[in-house]
Amino acid sequence: MARDHGHTLVAYSPLAGGEILDDPLLSEIAADHDTSTAAVCLAWAAAQEPVVPIPKTSGGHLRANFEATELTLTDDDLGRIADYDERLRAVDPDPAPWNQ
Repeated sequence: MARDHGHTLVAYSPLAGGEILDDPLLSEIAADHDTSTAAVCLAWAAAQEPVVPIPKTSGGHLRANFEATELTLTDDDLGRIADYDERLRAVDPDPAPWNQ
């Protein structure tokens, strides 16, 4: 729907606060491409057009995150990630903080 209207979405917490960086499937795909799990996550998010992944980062991680722009995941990689469902909820906001 966003694409139909010319909108771009910004991914909120594309690295899930670091919670997914030790994930076995993502680590395996990263090893296959000789890159980091973070780069795999960011490349996957970028492949979900019109999504732009903009993770909060430090100077030390900026170069590593840039690797994602040079990584092309295969259709098999994209499919394996899309079919992988761990039901991880890394961001769990209080839906009604004013009720406390």
